Amino acid sequence: MEDLALHALIGTDWSVRCGALRFCFSCSSPVCTHCCEGHRDWQHDDEPDAIVQLVEFVAGAPALDAVRARGCGYDLTMIQRIVSGARKYIRICPVLRDDLRYHDRCIRCDHTIKSGASWYSLDCNAELTEEGSKRGAVRRLARLAAAGQLGPPVHLRDRFCTTCLLAFCSDSCPGHAGTHHNHQPPEAAAGSIKTVVHVDGWAAVPHGQVPGEFVHDVKALYRPDGSVLYPIHCRRAQAGDLLPPAAIHVLGVGGPHACQRPGCMEVFVGPERFCSMRCRHQLA
Repeated sequence: MEDLALHALIGTDWSVRCGALRFCFSCSSPVCTHCCEGHRDWQHDDEPDAIVQLVEFVAGAPALDAVRARGCGYDLTMIQRIVSGARKYIRICPVLRDDLRYHDRCIRCDHTIKSGASWYSLDCNAELTEEGSKRGAVRRLARLAAAGQLGPPVHLRDRFCTTCLLAFCSDSCPGHAGTHHNHQPPEAAAGSIKTVVHVDGWAAVPHGQVPGEFVHDVKALYRPDGSVLYPIHCRRAQAGDLLPPAAIHVLGVGGPHACQRPGCMEVFVGPERFCSMRCRHQLA
């Protein structure tokens, strides 16, 4: 890995999360525009634009624009439309409350629905429909929505590309090397993608992904499976503050001591002087 890529890797704040505000009906993937801004153009250029749908929130619940969703490839017939402002939407999955203005019931969830509709949401229809184009994509979209994985920044970036120096989430751009750097030989493109592992608050790279001299004197994390990881930067709490020493626990040998970079609050055990690659090279 070249020096420029190494310093871009350790200069990235890996505690930042991405929010998947779009969903691709072609590859059933949540899409973050930071991780894969041109997802449809890069990965599905033979598909219509509407194959990637914007997830919006209506009364706090995820939904798709009913007009634009017509091009997603799934049969939307008889699924209830709800109105917000001047636009119509389709709910992705059921919400807890009923609309007391309506008296008909959804076949699947028993929520009240408008007269003339059969299904309350996309998921209601997909769960009881045995076949159909994009059914698997709809089921995954509903699972992500129900788990709160769409919209809020919850997805950790877990890949780094040494070619374009982009930190991204593999869920949003699973084929990054092959689609964004297809001018490279396949083996070179694949080798440009480095894995970042999040464990116990650390963002770290597996042993062998960076030169040995670059991680000299950097604390190693030993996992139960025998693998070794090297932290990229010190840990941070959700608010962005450094974790206090009392919260620190790292596997290793030797007595506990503070990281030798001035201002770093990490305390760990082991013979190394630095808690992470960033602390090591900020002194270099």
